[in-house]
Amino acid sequence: MESVVVDGERIAYERTGWGRPVVLPGGAGIPTVAWELCGVREDLVRAGFEMITCAARGVAPSDASASPYSMADMAGDLAGLMDALGLAGAAVVGTRWEASPTSCRPVPGPTWWPRRCSWRAPAQ
Repeated sequence: MESVVVDGERIAYERTGWGRPVVLPGGAGIPTVAWELCGVREDLVRAGFEMITCAARGVAPSDASASPYSMADMAGDLAGLMDALGLAGAAVVGTRWEASPTSCRPVPGPTWWPRRCSWRAPAQ
């Protein structure tokens, strides 16, 4: 995996496929291989998307600095990764905890998500 440094933390990621970018963040304690094992990554690559999977801080091979990690930390890591990779207009997909950083729209600023992602509120 490749990596970028965001606020002093090395965040590991992998890119595969071509097309509109889709980010599949890993959750706390859940490695990015989970996206491979369930087939989501390969299905979306076959559908014509570029997939970017990333390991959350604290999950190898990303750095594991002193915990606990806040949701703001996780959202900041995701924002920094997307900025470093130039992923304007990317879709971000997650389930349960992995999706939580995508709901932290005020981090790092109220205009962050509209510039970077196609964001839609989860169904209630």
